[in-house]
Amino acid sequence: MQDPHMNELFKLIHSLSPDLVITSTSVNPLPAVAAKRIGIPLMWLLCEVIPETPWTDEVIAFMDRSSDWLIGISKAVINPFQQRGISRDKTAILYPSWEGAKLGAPNTWPLYAEQLRERLGVPNSDILVGFVAADLVPHKGLDHYAILAVALSRMYPNLHFVIAGHQTDPNYYQQCMQTITDAGCRARVHTLPFHADLR
Repeated sequence: MQDPHMNELFKLIHSLSPDLVITSTSVNPLPAVAAKRIGIPLMWLLCEVIPETPWTDEVIAFMDRSSDWLIGISKAVINPFQQRGISRDKTAILYPSWEGAKLGAPNTWPLYAEQLRERLGVPNSDILVGFVAADLVPHKGLDHYAILAVALSRMYPNLHFVIAGHQTDPNYYQQCMQTITDAGCRARVHTLPFHADLR
């Protein structure tokens, strides 16, 4: 409540007089605090898994107190709340969706795929298995994907793998890539930076 931005938030909420406030991501608590203080229902929309730390219980308890609904985009996002006894009536999963029209004409997708395969050196006859995350961090599971890539590449010589995302945690990323390199299948694992327009 001592944050200097709280007064501006209160003014904004009063001027708009909303029926509902939606707070996006766990790192955005000020709108939740303001809405709760004014008495406006709050939906906390979560797109990320809250990592387990010594503070996780306290963070989840705070989010529970500050919200009317906790909505996650996957079971993995919602599980920490339900495991701590937060009511299933208060939690829900709303899976991500996308609008195909915003991704360009579908008839261009095969050409895009062909160009990407050519750039990566993956023949059309081979299967490409992808891992995409905005941030390549432990709770996204890149280490599991690396183990999967190693196991499957030994069994299926026509499989290639692609990892797309920001190397937000360089040490973790290097550990995952070392798993792949040590297994001798690095040539079949391709990396790309994060790209918002994936087709």
